[in-house]
Amino acid sequence: MNQDEHKIMVRRMAALIAVASVLIAVYVLRLIFLQLVNGESFKAQATNTTDYNFTVTAARGDIVDSAGRRIAASTTSYNVVLSKLLMGDEDLDTMLQKVVDLLEAHGESWNDSLLIGEPDAAGHYSFTAQADSTSDQKALAVMKDSLGLQQYATADDVMEKQLEDYNLENNSLHWHRVM
Repeated sequence: MNQDEHKIMVRRMAALIAVASVLIAVYVLRLIFLQLVNGESFKAQATNTTDYNFTVTAARGDIVDSAGRRIAASTTSYNVVLSKLLMGDEDLDTMLQKVVDLLEAHGESWNDSLLIGEPDAAGHYSFTAQADSTSDQKALAVMKDSLGLQQYATADDVMEKQLEDYNLENNSLHWHRVM
């Protein structure tokens, strides 16, 4: 390669580097604009678009036996899911307490997935997880891990840790388990 070819190659490389640098600068400026300048408005739009209300009609009506007695009926039910990601700075415990109070005020029941049953006569708790259910066992393991407990922790240990962590010792909550 002679001297002229070398200069042409260096100029081409410099031009390619300059073009790439300009493209990167444009993308960086766009990201800064999206994140810092309009970040809050995009966050608000995302939160507003994640609430979906829709009606699902039953595929069929009541199921009756040969005598016309109803065996199964269609009923309206609601599934409320709380996502910490969508709650922003709202305290999850406070939000859950509001939901429980609202349900109690309207005489509604709810399902909990704590996998710990009511205490027995001696005041001891027990796990309600099915021993042969992989999902139940995984949920228990995750719960114990999130509380910082060993996997051999008992239901009493889990409840004691939750009462301690969530300052519920003096709280008169009535938790109902619906099967």
